[in-house]
Amino acid sequence: MKFNAATVGAVLWPAFLGAAVGDAILFSVIDPEAVEWFGAHVDLSRQGAYTIGFFVLWFLIVGASFVSVWLYAGSDEQRRNTSYHDQGDSHAPF
Repeated sequence: MKFNAATVGAVLWPAFLGAAVGDAILFSVIDPEAVEWFGAHVDLSRQGAYTIGFFVLWFLIVGASFVSVWLYAGSDEQRRNTSYHDQGDSHAPF
């Protein structure tokens, strides 16, 4: 599969918006200064926690979106290579 600028943009921009919304929802429920990591208090500013949370969410959403694009491209190629009309099958799935 070939990734062009339009495909990359179609994945990164919605993932950016999703991460922004997810970050707002996450930190409206969780106070960054009250977070403990394996029982130890994390000495991190609120802005640092917001930044780390945003990038973690963004990378997760980008990864899921690229997997979706990859799976869709593979199925599209498979559909092009399979011809039910040549076999005379009237019960083709599409």
